[in-house]
Amino acid sequence: MLSRTNFSSSTLVRLLAQATGAGTGAPREDLAERLSLWLNAFDAVALHGIHQSVGTAAAASAPSHPAADAAQQAAVTSFQRTRAALVAAITGQRPAPDATARKGAAPTLRRVPVPPPAPEPEAPEPGYNRFFKRHLELQRDMALKIGPLRAQVRQVLARSQPHLRPLAALDALMEQTLAAREHKLLGQVPVLLEKRFEQLCAATGAGPVVFGREWEAIVLAELHLRLQPVVGMMEAWGASPQTTQ
Repeated sequence: MLSRTNFSSSTLVRLLAQATGAGTGAPREDLAERLSLWLNAFDAVALHGIHQSVGTAAAASAPSHPAADAAQQAAVTSFQRTRAALVAAITGQRPAPDATARKGAAPTLRRVPVPPPAPEPEAPEPGYNRFFKRHLELQRDMALKIGPLRAQVRQVLARSQPHLRPLAALDALMEQTLAAREHKLLGQVPVLLEKRFEQLCAATGAGPVVFGREWEAIVLAELHLRLQPVVGMMEAWGASPQTTQ
């Protein structure tokens, strides 16, 4: 699901523009025009049909019932735990052990004490390579965790809110259609950041430290972007997952 008509409003795009010196002006084509370049004829026909159904379903509503409420709460809890685990992996924090036990409570993060490193026979990997490898690891982790979460939330949406089944179908189609392009585009993020690392290291002896802070903010923004389809579906049934950050 895509809710923005201006991709430049993304925090990830803004932070990358600041890091690389690229502009963030409004795109020359609108969302529909750009999307049409990414879809084949069959995808376009399917998308048009689902879009029509979504428009009709938006005016409908469904009564709440205990089973649906339980499934929705379970999905919200899964979202909170998944997001907390990924934030912890990015920032070096971890959730408190009992933070997710309270119904509806977001996990609390705390800093993990880091013991002094043991002497290594070989010097640590120099330069940008350690950031590059870690970024790729985190991207794989995000994909592995967010994919099943997205499927779970989509299933809950379709089963607990029958009038919103077209919305779940739309998300499934968008994921199937755009997954390869998303993977390719986000895979360029760690490549783009190498120049920024070199600039900061040339300008100051604290370059790696300064870059590390920028890099963490960018990876967190990427996580936020990847979670947007999940958040959108949860908000469709009335949850407010973003308020628990």
